[in-house]
Amino acid sequence: MDGVLLVNKPRGIGSSSVVYKLRRILGTKDIGHCGTLDPLAEGLLVIVIGKALKISRFLTEDRKEYIATLKLGETTPTLDSESEISETREVPNFTKEDIEKALASFKGKSNQTPPMYSAISVNGKKLYEYARSNQTVEIKSREIEIYDIELLEYQNNEIKFRVDCSKGTYIRSLCLDIAKGLNNIGYMTSLIRTKAGEYSINNSFTLEEIEKNEFSLISVENALKSTFSIKVADEYELKEIEHGHYINKVTEGKTLYLDKDRNPLGMYEYDNEKKITKCIRLF
Repeated sequence: MDGVLLVNKPRGIGSSSVVYKLRRILGTKDIGHCGTLDPLAEGLLVIVIGKALKISRFLTEDRKEYIATLKLGETTPTLDSESEISETREVPNFTKEDIEKALASFKGKSNQTPPMYSAISVNGKKLYEYARSNQTVEIKSREIEIYDIELLEYQNNEIKFRVDCSKGTYIRSLCLDIAKGLNNIGYMTSLIRTKAGEYSINNSFTLEEIEKNEFSLISVENALKSTFSIKVADEYELKEIEHGHYINKVTEGKTLYLDKDRNPLGMYEYDNEKKITKCIRLF
């Protein structure tokens, strides 16, 4: 079994637990995921199976879209509802226009500080490990980009918004920054990932559907067709690909070579400096 499976992850279960369940349901150990979703979060989880494991990094370089809910006037140590309220503050009577202006200010590139309760490693130790032992550590900010952000609803001091952002954006940190922009405090109460690269939650399957065998896989070829040229290898290329050799033919950009039955053989990329097409992954 080889291909990409789009899963609609439920709230309350981690990404690794989804992979474990799928290994049991599908009867294979060759399963991984592209881009973690915390137990609190739900929505689109891109799963790679079999030979698709080798293309995972090419599927996670794109932007993501989320629908998040931010609660103003309260905050927690983890910046989400996974921990107890640690501080409260009165919330002014914000108008819809106030909220929209605050959200719009985050469009474009900026530097974001990841949350202390995250799995980023600093000096060989996860940030959440420092947090749990009440240790302080310097957290380096990273550049992110917000391509679009839209207010969906504002009531009872809760801001529900849609955000289209670059890979690596922490929505919990974004919620904190939005609250700060309103001179208030806040935390994320819900998060749904609706898109990952070119994939949408509208084409995903629940674990229940997968267990009933009511799902379909995206082939390696179809998963890569937007970023790779697709070519059936000729006799010369077959011999070169078998050993991972350079291919002396000039093929600009990235190329996925298939055999005559359209099974993936190798991924190649043109090296502008050496003027040669080199192997970047074999299947």
